[in-house]
Amino acid sequence: MSYNAASRPRGKFRFAVEISGLTVAHFQNVSGLSHEIEVFTHQEGGVNDRTHKLPTQGSYPNLVLKAGYAVDDTLEKWHRGFPGSGRKNVTVSLLGDDGNVAKSWSFRDAWPVKWEGPELDASQSQLAMQTVELAHNGFV
Repeated sequence: MSYNAASRPRGKFRFAVEISGLTVAHFQNVSGLSHEIEVFTHQEGGVNDRTHKLPTQGSYPNLVLKAGYAVDDTLEKWHRGFPGSGRKNVTVSLLGDDGNVAKSWSFRDAWPVKWEGPELDASQSQLAMQTVELAHNGFV
C-alpha cells in the first residue's frame, strides 16, 4: 500500500487569512467555506413514481471571520468606510505541519456586510473578539 501525503487529513487549527490591501490580526475562526447548488424539482406528467431533480443556480454563504480584538481597527474601518473603502480579494489557506499552504480558497470581490465588536463581560476571562462578515462573488 503506497502512502499519498496529499490525502492525509489536516488539522483545522492551522490556517491563514489574507485580505488584499489590509493588514489584520490573526483569525481564530473562519466559517462559510461552502457552496450549494439549488435543486429544482419537476414533476413530469405521466410519471407517477418519481420527480425529476434538476440543478439550478449556485449560492455562497457569507464568509465569517473572528479575530481577537486589538487596538488595530482596520476591519472596523473597512466596514464603516464601505463602499468607498472598496471590495477586497480574500484568501483562506489551510496550512500543513510544516507551515506551508496545503490548500487555499480565494474569494473574489469581498465586502463587509457586518462588523461586530467584542462582547464585554467582567465575569469572563476570555479574549475580546471581533467578527466581520463578508459577502463575496464566489470562490475559485
